[in-house]
Order: sequence, then structure tokens, then C-alpha cells
Amino acid sequence: GRRTRAGEPLGRLRPPDRAYAPYDAYALRPDGKVLAVGHRDGTVSLIDAETLRERSRFRAVPNGPVSGMAYLPGGRSLVVGGDDGFLAMFDPARGRLVTPLQGHSHVVLGPTFSADGRLMATAGAGDAVLLWTLRSGRPQGSPRPYYPSGGAWDLSLSPDGRTLAVAAL
Repeated sequence: GRRTRAGEPLGRLRPPDRAYAPYDAYALRPDGKVLAVGHRDGTVSLIDAETLRERSRFRAVPNGPVSGMAYLPGGRSLVVGGDDGFLAMFDPARGRLVTPLQGHSHVVLGPTFSADGRLMATAGAGDAVLLWTLRSGRPQGSPRPYYPSGGAWDLSLSPDGRTLAVAAL
């Protein structure tokens, strides 16, 4: 948890239920002021990173838990993944779905972005890795698939978007 200047704990967040899912569903807004926490019931809480108090909560995944999420560079949109291939961009300030994203059929694991926000990669457990081209924070055309042998467990795009690291099962 966060600490005061004297080193005393300020508070502690309850971690996601690891008995249910072997991944964390959280994302820190790029400015470091808001922590988005995904829940088993499909909702997302926006937590003030200074006080650790919940600012708001909204429903993101219609059926099942939040399985992965990340803020786009700039922090105005939040991409949320869930069961059955659910993937969508949200306006977290309003708790509103902005753009549904099609292409996965299984649990969607964390999105990752190039530093300029022009590329996004997503992985579906037992599914393809999809590389999305974004313009002004919105997908352009169909995503390009990559099929790692054994599927993907985690992934990360390099800041320049030229390298995609994939942890395969």
C-alpha cells in the first residue's frame, strides 16, 4: 500500500481473487492519479491513488469477470477484456462503453500499447494475439493475428511498437 512521508501505511487494496483467476485485473492511469480495478462481477472501480478511496464504479463485462485492462496512452480511454472474447474501449470518466472490439473468442488478457498509442496488442487465452492499428484512440481496419504455439499468457509491446514480447504457455 501507499505510505505517508513518515513511512506509515496509508491504506491497502484488496487484491483480485486469485483462486478464480491467475491474473490481476488492474490498470494505473498514465498520470498516476487513478487506479482502475477489475472485479469478478464484471465491474470496474476507479480508485483515487492518493487516498485509496473509490471514486466510481461501472459495469464493463456483461457476463463474467474483468480479465485484463489498460489505459490508452493519454489516459482518456480504458480497454477492458473479459470472458467469451469480450473486449471494448470505455470512457472511464463516464463509465460508458465507446467501442466494442471483435476478434477474440476466449478470455481476453491484458491489452498493451506502443508509447504513441498507435498500436495495441491483445491476447486471448488459447486464442490468437491480435495487433490493432489505432488512430486517435480508435481501431482502424481489422486486427492482424499472430498464433503463438501453446497460446499466450502475457504480452507487451515495446514503446516504439517494433517488438512484441509474448509469454507462451
